[in-house]
Amino acid sequence: MTGGMMSDPLMRPVARKLTSQDAPLERLLTWWRTSKVRRHVAGKRVLDFGCGTDFKSLRSFGTDVTFRCGVDACFAGDEPFSTSEGIEGFGSLAELADQVVAGNIAPVEIIIALACFEHLEADEHHETLRIMDKLSTPDATICGTVPTPTAKPVLEFLSERMGLIDPSQIRDHKIYYDRESLTRALKETGWFLAEYWTFQLGMNSFFVLRKP
Repeated sequence: MTGGMMSDPLMRPVARKLTSQDAPLERLLTWWRTSKVRRHVAGKRVLDFGCGTDFKSLRSFGTDVTFRCGVDACFAGDEPFSTSEGIEGFGSLAELADQVVAGNIAPVEIIIALACFEHLEADEHHETLRIMDKLSTPDATICGTVPTPTAKPVLEFLSERMGLIDPSQIRDHKIYYDRESLTRALKETGWFLAEYWTFQLGMNSFFVLRKP
């Protein structure tokens, strides 16, 4: 990567975090979500939107993918960097898009967004999808998970009462999506809902977005 700061986030001070992910269920939930997208990323150039400080999903893909980069607000204010494993890190989608437009990084072929869209306001969601369109190939896909409205009281109980999920994660949820509301949210974004199904007793959903 041109002009990047070469340092591994695991070997430097912990990046700023908007929410924490240290509760008992977090590791299991991360593994579960990642398992849903694994078959989609093989051989692709992958962007993990909301990758977290330690790039758990990207690290687990290893050499199954041809390129790995992550974007997370926890790196906001930092210079773009590369880990010792060659994972590129950015504090915002705009920073990555600038690198793609400048020709320093080739467009990504698949974007994973695991438990991220619920943390965005409606206007942020639209802008996020617009920039994702800009930094990806014409045939790119977005694969991800998002909790459904049914999950809201359950997640609040597991976090606030049981402490199994960090309360900061759940308090930061802005919108819970089902198929209908997610389809509406995609209007005029340049993406459409190609696949959608629920799991975890209907409280979580998996989606695939494509370009027309």
